[in-house]
Amino acid sequence: MTAMETKIELQGVKKRFGPKVVLDGVDLKVGKGESVVI
Repeated sequence: MTAMETKIELQGVKKRFGPKVVLDGVDLKVGKGESVVI
């Protein structure tokens, strides 16, 4: 199995709207040729 070539990488993403936490420590790797929808 070959290693994926990472094109986009996010680590520890946090997002809140006022007191409302919507993301808390999200990690994401997107490889070459992959599509991701959030």
